[in-house]
Amino acid sequence: MKNILIITGGCIEKWDDVRGHTNLATGSIGTYLSNELSNYDFNIYYLSGYTSKQPNPLDNIKDKQTFLGIVDLRDKAKAIILQHDIDIVIMSAAGSDWIFDYIEDKETGEILDNNNKISSDIVPVVHLKKAPKVLKLFKEWKKDLFVVGFKLETEDIIERALKRMKSSDVDVMIANHANSLQNHGVHHHIITRENDVIEAHNKKETAQQLSKLLNEKFNS
Repeated sequence: MKNILIITGGCIEKWDDVRGHTNLATGSIGTYLSNELSNYDFNIYYLSGYTSKQPNPLDNIKDKQTFLGIVDLRDKAKAIILQHDIDIVIMSAAGSDWIFDYIEDKETGEILDNNNKISSDIVPVVHLKKAPKVLKLFKEWKKDLFVVGFKLETEDIIERALKRMKSSDVDVMIANHANSLQNHGVHHHIITRENDVIEAHNKKETAQQLSKLLNEKFNS
């Protein structure tokens, strides 16, 4: 049986022990995917955001872990891929664009120690830096991986998904609108290397169509 890693949900980038920034991803697409893939002969490994929705208990979910921020996601995904000889990665998580750099007191300019809770008496200025791009790393870790990515955009959705698909060496790209974070009924477009485009009308149908595609490719 082929081994699939589903990565889903949102990242939390900590500023101190109790605060941070995040995005609006809930991990719902991951739950749909695990349910649909369980109908086929796959071993499922599940890596989800700290506050994400969790899948139903299923016999073929072999391991479940959570991540906090994008660096934690990267490190845990690499370990799972190499330790469990993963064949397919579905990267549906909403990765962070920026991560914490440092925080300073607005009035004094003093750089604050973020290893504990920063006092609420001050006005902080939070400095961010670019986050690492994880999607393109998967095949650097394991060359024969089959990688499915998601590209969230507000315009030129398919064109931008194709561009990211090429730059990140992805085998299938799911193009979806930013509205899909909070709306299960938004259309998704499943794009293959052969430039086939399968339209799905909601998240559940996206999971059904993608699972069927993967089963036909790896189990037929």
